[in-house]
Amino acid sequence: MINYSSSPVGLYVDDECTQYLDQVEAGGTRDSLAVSAVTAD
Repeated sequence: MINYSSSPVGLYVDDECTQYLDQVEAGGTRDSLAVSAVTAD
């Protein structure tokens, strides 16, 4: 995962964002993560 934004991005275990996993700082990267993007409607 690569965070191209200027803000930290929270990573969650579930689609409802109730189980926090980690965060990626602005401009940061995380290797070895299997992630899927969930966007707010």
